[in-house]
Amino acid sequence: MKKVNTITLILFFLLSAYLITIFLPHEDIFSNSPIYTDDYAMHFSQCLSAKRFLSSFGKCWGYDPFFLAGYPRGALVNADNKAWELLFFIFAPLSKGFAFKLYLILFLLLYPFFLYAAARNFNLSRGASLIASVLAILFFYLSMAVDFVSWGMLSYVFMCYFSIYIFSLFYKLFEHFTWKKYITLVFLSSLLLLMHILSPVHLLLPLLILYACYFKRLSVPHHLAMLLMVAIVLLVNSFWLIPISQFFNEKTTRPENYNFTLQSDNIFEPINVYIKQKQSILYRKTPQLNNTFMDVILLLFGICGFYSWWREKRLKLMFPFLGGVLFIFIIAYYGSHTDLFPQLQPKRFTIPMNIFLIIPASAGIFLVFHTLFRGKSMASTFFICSFAFVLLVGPVIKPLKGIYKYKLYRLSCEFPSPIKDLLNWMKNSTTREGRILIEDSEFDTGHQYYEAHLPALFPEYVKREYLCGPRPMYPIKHSYASFTAGVLFEKKIEDYSLEELKHYFKLYNVKWIVCWLKESKNFFNQYPDYIIKKSEIDKFSIYEVNRKPSYFLKGKGLVKSDYNRLKLNQIVTEDDEIIINYHFMKGLKTDPERKLEKVFLGDDPIGFIRILNPPRSLVVYNSY
Repeated sequence: MKKVNTITLILFFLLSAYLITIFLPHEDIFSNSPIYTDDYAMHFSQCLSAKRFLSSFGKCWGYDPFFLAGYPRGALVNADNKAWELLFFIFAPLSKGFAFKLYLILFLLLYPFFLYAAARNFNLSRGASLIASVLAILFFYLSMAVDFVSWGMLSYVFMCYFSIYIFSLFYKLFEHFTWKKYITLVFLSSLLLLMHILSPVHLLLPLLILYACYFKRLSVPHHLAMLLMVAIVLLVNSFWLIPISQFFNEKTTRPENYNFTLQSDNIFEPINVYIKQKQSILYRKTPQLNNTFMDVILLLFGICGFYSWWREKRLKLMFPFLGGVLFIFIIAYYGSHTDLFPQLQPKRFTIPMNIFLIIPASAGIFLVFHTLFRGKSMASTFFICSFAFVLLVGPVIKPLKGIYKYKLYRLSCEFPSPIKDLLNWMKNSTTREGRILIEDSEFDTGHQYYEAHLPALFPEYVKREYLCGPRPMYPIKHSYASFTAGVLFEKKIEDYSLEELKHYFKLYNVKWIVCWLKESKNFFNQYPDYIIKKSEIDKFSIYEVNRKPSYFLKGKGLVKSDYNRLKLNQIVTEDDEIIINYHFMKGLKTDPERKLEKVFLGDDPIGFIRILNPPRSLVVYNSY
């Protein structure tokens, strides 16, 4: 039996390896081309910047002057990708493109085994554990988990599958405490938080219930060790948690930054999911995929599994799972009606909820199979299997066939030719004297940059300063200095007068404009003497602003920018001070030392850099 189990696991691994081709063609798996689709372009830029900061400064974040008139990159928004960034940092010397894809490849190879190992740790039989692996695969491809991965939200799904394995290790530790298990768990728990900042949200309550169930069994040293574990996990992750705390007040909490997807405003959404078997949010690739068959199966057989644990008196297993599932259910379906959870896009929590249900559902399915097939003749067994196959054709087999046949989730490793042409134009026809205003686009406006957040990579290929973010609607206050789908500086572009436009272009030193929206083009075309059309590349119109560029708002001089560094030369002060149109950031200092402070101009919510009594030249640097 053990040999059969080993062979089955090997077949699972080979299947997982083959299914990588759903996302990547064979030739792209080991190529040096990164993935550009959707958020992947943004994550690749974050990996590149993290590598640069780690190599040069020994930190995972720093001051980035190339976006949003300067902002703390890697300190807030991409707190869900530190494990990805560190993996990239380790393997990038071999091949940057492959190092970036390696995180995806590891997930696709490992996630079924997380469920198998977890099921075994929860003392499920080998048969039930293999069922857990099958359910892990089916749930991934027949739920929005596969959409998350196709959008680039890989870290969250990776963390969800890994977290159930971590939970099982806690169960094993409390069953029989050993220091070897404890040290392993400290390391892996630190890694889990490194993978995604939301990991404590769905693990905290079930862990607390599990801890309460075993509280009396644990000795005083064991209780102290658990407190120490929390401290160690936080300490290991402090290199990115501390910057988050430093800049947390600069995060935006405006509904337009998060209330555009993955919300569940309908209080009857559970009825849609579990009775009507469809989602209210039509986010799937085809209508056929917008079914919730796996949600229903996991719930029904999960209830069966809970019942079997109740009868077997396995209450220390049942209560943590039941409490965890109910808690996540409330967040997922009713979190949108609170003040806190809408910012976390609560519909995403259906993924960890169903992954938690896989364990009791596996126990339930194994019990049902055992009951159905025990003592049955060959003919009866064949009939039951045939009947089950007929039932599964519509909700399971056809969708899986469509996913594979039509390559619905194939990711692109090819950089679009029109963007290459656009970058070549900017390289040859612009300078670093002024900023390039980029009109960005999200999914609701058709992902105009060829289904990807490619502006995130612009500074990597053409070193200019861009007035945009790594993605549109970047949820930090600095994103005020951006242009998305006809909205410039948080105001519709048609509402600007020419004088207002001149004021803002001076404030942010705008010298060139790239736009794609028809209304934006029509607006800029109204002022041919001030905004001069220079070129058309595919859907993009490129303009040059008829103004003398300068990064000095008060005083005069030259600026040469780089990560964590602004070098100012030929400085001429005005009233013994200068103001430059770079965003202020805590930790910025000057060499030689001068007083550097924040000054608010216009409606910018961050403020700019003012330096008192500067010499003819100085350097502004991030002192950390």
